[in-house]
This record gives sequence, structure tokens and C-alpha cells, in this order.
Amino acid sequence: MDFGTTLSYLSFYLVSLVIAYYYFTTRNKERMALIEAGANPDMFNSKEKYYILFVIGVVAMGIAIGDMLGVLIINMMPNTNRSIIFL
Repeated sequence: MDFGTTLSYLSFYLVSLVIAYYYFTTRNKERMALIEAGANPDMFNSKEKYYILFVIGVVAMGIAIGDMLGVLIINMMPNTNRSIIFL
């Protein structure tokens, strides 16, 4: 791998870790603020279903996996038609 590929993988993982860290620390701070204010912190454990977000996430993951497989196929067989592979 060249330097650019290594740098892109490293930056992807670092950004993912920073987002996860920020999400969990902010969530904890919100709960602590609710407890200090005397409110019920169980609102984070609500029974609401986020089905549409789940569907959008699965579709986005499917598109990403399809793109990655398309790139892999094109790299393995360079004489193929690119538009057919990505469809």
C-alpha cells in the first residue's frame, strides 16, 4: 500500500473513534444533567422504534458494500466494462 491509502485508512478509523467517543461522553453528560435537575433519566430507554433509520442504514451499508465489491472486481478484471460492474 502506498502512503495515501494508509493515511486514508488511518483517518477513517480515527474519525470513527472520535465520533463514538463524542457520542458516549455527550450522552453521559446529558444523563448527569438530567439527574442533577431532578428529571427522570429513563427517557433514554424509551420503547420508541426507529425502524426507518434502521432501514436507511441497511440500505446505505448495502450500497457501500456493493461499491466496494465493484471496485474489487474492476481491479481483478481490468478489461471489463465498468458501468456493467457497478450496476
